[in-house]
Amino acid sequence: MKAVYKITNVKNGKVYIGSSSDSDKRKRDHFNLLRRGVHHNRPLQEEYNSFGEKAFEFEVLQSFEEIDRHELFEAEQYWIDRSDESLRYNLYCNAFGMSYEGDKNPMFGRTHSEGVKKKLSEINSGENNPWYNNAEHMEKMRSKITKRFDGRKHTKETRLKMSEAHKGRKKSDDERLKLRLNNGNKAGIYIDGVFYYSMSEASRQLGISRTTITSRVNNPRFENYYRCSEGVETNSKPEISTG
Repeated sequence: MKAVYKITNVKNGKVYIGSSSDSDKRKRDHFNLLRRGVHHNRPLQEEYNSFGEKAFEFEVLQSFEEIDRHELFEAEQYWIDRSDESLRYNLYCNAFGMSYEGDKNPMFGRTHSEGVKKKLSEINSGENNPWYNNAEHMEKMRSKITKRFDGRKHTKETRLKMSEAHKGRKKSDDERLKLRLNNGNKAGIYIDGVFYYSMSEASRQLGISRTTITSRVNNPRFENYYRCSEGVETNSKPEISTG
């Protein structure tokens, strides 16, 4: 089932918000990683270790019958915007995996499709909204939402500036990124909805070997690992043999 979901720590109210084309599989993946102690989200992993699995609940916030990957990220963004930043495990404040506003936001210059707008309006109506009875939270979220999706397409220089926002990035990494952008090499990868400019960058930030990442990108069982180019997914993987 294609859906936006959240994982809630019932002990302190903190949440992790995500989306997937197969929410049941994504739930299994999250908890398998947490049980093994290798989840990519360290704050979530640390509190899972402290509180135990019974403290965490998986809930589908909104499901979709027909929606493409980009629209699904838009829907996820809608829910992220309506959550309390102080109670989020998400490392970034947007569904595309980076904490940017204005022309630094991957949604800069884009608008929600009509189908997504209709679905999201249903979410926001009355008792359908999970924060319906929390007036203080709703007012706080309304004041935060208006400016994320205005503007125009990223330039190469803007994408370079975006890379500099990554905590701990070294100058040499930025220089290599600039060379790639100038040479027209715009390929990258998404892992669990987070964009990385290269497998090397993903390896450094996640503590996973490049060999493992490459294997997962090419393995159809890991649908949360896929290549993209200028924001367009190129998730072409071999079929799993059943014979």
